Amino acid sequence: MLTIKTLNENDDLVFEASVICEYSRPWDSQNFDIDRGRITDEIIDEICSSEQNLKFGYKDEFESEFCFEHMLEDSLPKWMKEFIISDGDRHIRFKNGYLVLRSQVNIPKEKYLHALKSSEGEPIPADHFSDETLRSVYKNFVVSTLCDFSFLFSIAANIAKPGSIQFRTRYLVHDQELIKKTGGTLNFFEEAFEISKKYSWPPIECLNFSVVWNWLVNVPGFTLGESKTPLGRAIAALSYLLNDDYKDEEQLALVWALIGLESLYCSGSLNLKQQLMERSEIFLGSRPTFKKQFGHIYDFRSRLVHGDKNMHYKNFDPDPGNVFTDTLTESESFAISTLISTLQKMSVNQLYELNFRTILQNNSSSP
Repeated sequence: MLTIKTLNENDDLVFEASVICEYSRPWDSQNFDIDRGRITDEIIDEICSSEQNLKFGYKDEFESEFCFEHMLEDSLPKWMKEFIISDGDRHIRFKNGYLVLRSQVNIPKEKYLHALKSSEGEPIPADHFSDETLRSVYKNFVVSTLCDFSFLFSIAANIAKPGSIQFRTRYLVHDQELIKKTGGTLNFFEEAFEISKKYSWPPIECLNFSVVWNWLVNVPGFTLGESKTPLGRAIAALSYLLNDDYKDEEQLALVWALIGLESLYCSGSLNLKQQLMERSEIFLGSRPTFKKQFGHIYDFRSRLVHGDKNMHYKNFDPDPGNVFTDTLTESESFAISTLISTLQKMSVNQLYELNFRTILQNNSSSP
C-alpha cells in the first residue's frame, strides 16, 4: 500500500507499494534432463529467505529497500484474488505462483522538492503542482521502480539458473488497488542445459542468485537499465530475450545473442567470427565437438540479416522438419547458451570485462 505524508518542507515523502509477479511452475521434468520445477523452487527460496532487503536506486533521486514474499494461489489475500482471478489473460491450466515484491520508498524533502524536471532538464518548483498531482507523480515513481526492479530480478535469476523464472504477468498495486498490468519475462533459457549436455559445451551451472545479483548491481548502468560498458551491452542484449510472449523471442533472438557475444569477445570491426570462435574457447574451455558448426552459426546469421535466406512468413507455423526453422532454432539455442555461460563465469569470478592479447612468440633456437 502507498501512503504519503503531508506535503510540506519539513516532511519526507514515504511510499509503500507492491508488484505481484505471476509465474507458472514448469511442467514435470520427465522430458528434460534437468528438473526445471526444482530450480524454480530453489531460486524463489533463495531470494525469499534472504536476511537482508535488496536495495535499488531510481536515477539518483532515492534509494529503496525491497523484500519478497512467495504466495500460492490458495494463499492470496482476498483483495489480490479479486483482480488476479478475474484476469481473462491468465493461464489457468498451469500451476501458478506469485512472487510479491514489496517496497517502501522514503524520499527526503530536499530530493522531492527538486526532483521534478522539465523536458529540458530544468528544475520545476514543487509549488507549481497541487498535492494531488505530486501524489500522482511520486506514485508513478514507485510503480516504475518496482516494474524495473522485477525485470532486473528476472535477468539475474535467469543468469543464475537459466529458465528458472518465467513471469507471465506483473500486477502493479497501490493501496490494494490495481494500477496497471504489464507483460512478463518469458524465455527459452532452460534449453541452455540441453545444449550443454548435447555438445559438452558451453558449461552451464546453477548458481546462487545472490552471487549473480551482487555482481550485476556493480555493472555500471545496470540499475538504471542502460549500458555503459561492453559487459553492459551484453546484458542489455540478453534482456531483449525476455518477452511477453514466447513467440516474441523467435524473431531476433539469434541477432541479440550474437550482439551480446560480440560485445564481450570482439574488438574492432575485422575478423569478428574468428575472434568470437577463438576467444570463447579461451575463456569457456575447448569445444570437444561442434567446432566447425559453431562458426556456421555466425555464417547463418550473416546470410539471414543480409537477405540471403528463405524463411516462412510471420504468424505462419512452418512444417515439421523445416530446414530453415530447425537451423535457426539450433543456432539461437547455441548462441544464447554461450552468452549465458560467459555471464555466469564472469559473475563467479567477479569480472567486469574480458581483455585478450595476441602474443607473437618466436620458438626458433639461435644459431
